[in-house]
Amino acid sequence: MLLAAAATAHADTIALVSGDPAFQTALQDAGDQVIVMDEAAPPVSELAASSRAIANRVQADATVWLIAGRETSTLVTYDRNRDRMIVRDLPYTAPLDAARAVETARMVRTMLGSIRFVEPVTTPPPITVLPPPPPEARFALSIGGGVWLAAPAATATPSAAITAAWRPHALGVAVTTALAPSADLMKPSFTGEVRDTAIAIEVRNALVLQPGLYLAPAAGFGLHVLHVAGDTLDSRRYDPTLRVGLSALYELPKSLETGLSVSADCLLRRQLYEAGNAEILAVPRVQIVTSLIVGIRL
Repeated sequence: MLLAAAATAHADTIALVSGDPAFQTALQDAGDQVIVMDEAAPPVSELAASSRAIANRVQADATVWLIAGRETSTLVTYDRNRDRMIVRDLPYTAPLDAARAVETARMVRTMLGSIRFVEPVTTPPPITVLPPPPPEARFALSIGGGVWLAAPAATATPSAAITAAWRPHALGVAVTTALAPSADLMKPSFTGEVRDTAIAIEVRNALVLQPGLYLAPAAGFGLHVLHVAGDTLDSRRYDPTLRVGLSALYELPKSLETGLSVSADCLLRRQLYEAGNAEILAVPRVQIVTSLIVGIRL
């Protein structure tokens, strides 16, 4: 009973393309149902297609070919469910004696087992895990120090700037305040000082030159607050301006950044101060502020 159960456990319906009676008997003794087919052996390139067609025609589990040569034979085993085939050369040719027929029948069972239970080992392609991009900074605050060119009553004077930006590394908006120390006015008819404070709001767009390096052109409107105070005059005037600017920003660790900022203001009103009939101050229409800046991204 155990031998019968073992024989039926692996029983297959085999379409056998061979006229060797000993081989047919060995397959049947192994428990397989054998259907003998009368087919001519096709070229090697067509063996898989012919095996598939034969197995489908008779609804067999497998197709087995024993192709005899002059001194050797070729054993072909095809599994219909897996649609795979194994070809093996035998060191003997047909007709087979009983011992070699049994040995060849065992080879068929081994080849079918290889097709059904041994899957090809494939190495999955390496998976490249890219780090997520850093979140875009929503705000940035920066301070700077530089030179105010063509400032009132001075060819150049030290200046300080404070900037708050929304979306500093994309299309965004920035508000900037620039201030400089008072400049002395020493005229025959007037002694005093002048101070200019500039406030501007501008739209800018940060362009990525390379990772961590940005170039940000900007344009907007501003307001200069001019205060002239002295022995015979105390005046505060407001002058709207057009502003263009350009900043180069470089990212540093810990959300810091540094760079260089240049802005140019064109005053829309001509500012001329007089004391009596004497001119004491003419404010330049175009003023330029350059600053080295250090900021933090929020």
